[in-house]
Amino acid sequence: MDRILTKTLANLYIQQGHLHKAYEILQALLEKDPSDPDVLEKIKRLRKRLDLSHGPLNEASHSSEGRIEILNKWLGNVRRRKKS
Repeated sequence: MDRILTKTLANLYIQQGHLHKAYEILQALLEKDPSDPDVLEKIKRLRKRLDLSHGPLNEASHSSEGRIEILNKWLGNVRRRKKS
């Protein structure tokens, strides 16, 4: 069964820390409606959190070093949230 791509599902992924999944859903939603301000804002925020300022996920993010870098960023985010 195919997933139903919605803002709600993207929000749930964000809350659960599955930022890449949320980003993929939001990108798909943006393709359907490029003028949706809510989706545009969420993508902007996620790009900052995922450090995607240079465009979509690239090949480096799929290498071992890229994965380690992403995981280290996630760990840093988790540690900052625990301190709050």
